[in-house]
Amino acid sequence: MQSTCHSPNPLDPITAAFFWRSKADRLLKVDIVPDYDRDGVIRKESFTDSNGKVHPSDYQCAAGDDPFYFWINNDGDHEGKDIPNGFADDALRVGVGGVADLIDFFPVFIDFHGLLDNMDVTKVQIELLGPEVAWLDFPEDYVGLNENSAKFYLENVVKAEEWGDATTTQAGDGVYFTQKMVERIRDGRGIILLEGHEASDEPLQLRFSYDGTELFTYDMELKLSSVEDMYRHINLMGNIGQAGGVATNTGQPSGFPDSECSDKHFVFVHGYNVNTEQARGWNAETFKRLYWTGSRAKFTGVTWWGFRSQVFAINAHKSPNYYENIINAHRTGSYLSTALSSYSGDITIAGHSMGNVVISSGIVDHGLNYNRYFLINAAVATEAYDSGTITATTTANMTNDDFENYESRLYASNWHNLFTDNRKDLTWKDRYGSISNAHNFYSSGEEVLENGDGSGPPSWDGFWKGYRTWNSQEWNKGSSLIGLLTNNRAGGWGFNDDTWHSSVGPGGPVRLTPTEAAALTDDELRNNPFFYPFQSSDSDYGSYNGDNLYGLDGDTTASNQAGLYLTRAKLLAEAIPALSYATGRNSVSAFDQPGGSKNTDINAIGLRNGWPSSRGDSDWKHSDMKNIPYTYIYPFYEELVAIGGLDAE
Repeated sequence: MQSTCHSPNPLDPITAAFFWRSKADRLLKVDIVPDYDRDGVIRKESFTDSNGKVHPSDYQCAAGDDPFYFWINNDGDHEGKDIPNGFADDALRVGVGGVADLIDFFPVFIDFHGLLDNMDVTKVQIELLGPEVAWLDFPEDYVGLNENSAKFYLENVVKAEEWGDATTTQAGDGVYFTQKMVERIRDGRGIILLEGHEASDEPLQLRFSYDGTELFTYDMELKLSSVEDMYRHINLMGNIGQAGGVATNTGQPSGFPDSECSDKHFVFVHGYNVNTEQARGWNAETFKRLYWTGSRAKFTGVTWWGFRSQVFAINAHKSPNYYENIINAHRTGSYLSTALSSYSGDITIAGHSMGNVVISSGIVDHGLNYNRYFLINAAVATEAYDSGTITATTTANMTNDDFENYESRLYASNWHNLFTDNRKDLTWKDRYGSISNAHNFYSSGEEVLENGDGSGPPSWDGFWKGYRTWNSQEWNKGSSLIGLLTNNRAGGWGFNDDTWHSSVGPGGPVRLTPTEAAALTDDELRNNPFFYPFQSSDSDYGSYNGDNLYGLDGDTTASNQAGLYLTRAKLLAEAIPALSYATGRNSVSAFDQPGGSKNTDINAIGLRNGWPSSRGDSDWKHSDMKNIPYTYIYPFYEELVAIGGLDAE
């Protein structure tokens, strides 16, 4: 970071005062300082953290020519698109793309240390040069943004909503600050907000002139790159035969070296109905939000095949075959465990929605290495973590109306109770009950994971909008509707009428009444379940043979078939309904036991900072950790960082 000086007119007392004064000898006191640690305070002095470690100040980092690493603004927040290098590009806009776009700006404090106090500011010219950046043109009133509140633009709702519509000015080859901005610099309020437009290693420069005479330039080291070059990637698509997505790269990111991070890791796994392009947006937004919350952990974004059957209709992507994607999640768990086996140090792993099936399967079945686990809006039955969450109420509300008067012994969900061999494990109950050090971030305002109320699926309109989707897929397992949609009807709430009927009438077999069905023996049900038979075969999983699953307790063939990992995954996904609610909507007491962690309702007011008026309601919905601008939900990310200790060494 060099200061370049020019020979002034020695007769001019103003320019003479600047002659040969440079940053190196500290006679010319000028600083351009970013918020290196993203804590909202641009510090002049070093500080000691709670662990007794001394950290250099932001000023010291700037004086040491430490680069500030940031991403270019190449997504489309204004259009609601967060995919880097996607079809929308905020850098092409002459202005801020709304509140959501402010996360793509970074503050820089320009400090002249009183050098302007006795100058005629009408004669001062300060020119911004360097890489392709733009600065936000503040409205007249921007009180609150200063070196002690450098994230004010991200955290103050009123100002964020105001500045979300502000214009921007392109720097590049050089643009002069307005006189109003010069006055702000003189008054010690020299904060500017910048966005990067192109990847660059060029320094940010200020060129200072007085009364038409150039006196000096001053540099701030800056490294701009695509955000996807600032974190690690694990792509698990190819492990189960699919292509696409950002390639796996677990080495040091080119745009954000490991020297800027601690030895900790934060690994994020997206949820269901997220294609490879959408995964890029999920990973990028999660990284950005943790970055601005002060996380120093090395970030890894995971891509997996959770969008099988996805189509685009009515302005939205939908993946109607939910069940195939549950199978994919189970299949992916082992590969995630392998991919993370080379990671050392403290590991926090976080999953959104169905991504928690990937993680939970990886932990329980494949020994995935982690230190703490964050479940966020988890699309997993609570009984999988704690069978005690099954109650008479949940069972009644999760039972399909067709089975309402039949005893629960006949349910596909309870068939496992008839066995002591491997078929005893064909249940969601305590499937992941051995997981420890987990923290459940659920939302009592969930729409996708809304609890069933015994009334069955919502209206078609509600279902299409995502309301009670999880409950609906459990309610419909084995139904003729699922058979129509997926060409795979199995188990669940369908009836085995071909076997268990009292007679055959003009309309076909006459189903056993509840009283008649109650008379069936356990051995009869072992050989011929009362529910719709399991699928006989599946070309995608050659080891699977559903016909082999029937037989008396201890039957070797049946037990061996049930013991196959893919058999269990397939049946849990397609044929075994949950009798409890979704984890992402409810507290799970098992997580509060000694040695475990906690439950946090992210719908609580304490984990938000206002709410967008455009939403029409105040509920924290299924994907709001990404869809709601950072300004409104940064307290949630502060909670993640605090619990994980992500801002520490």
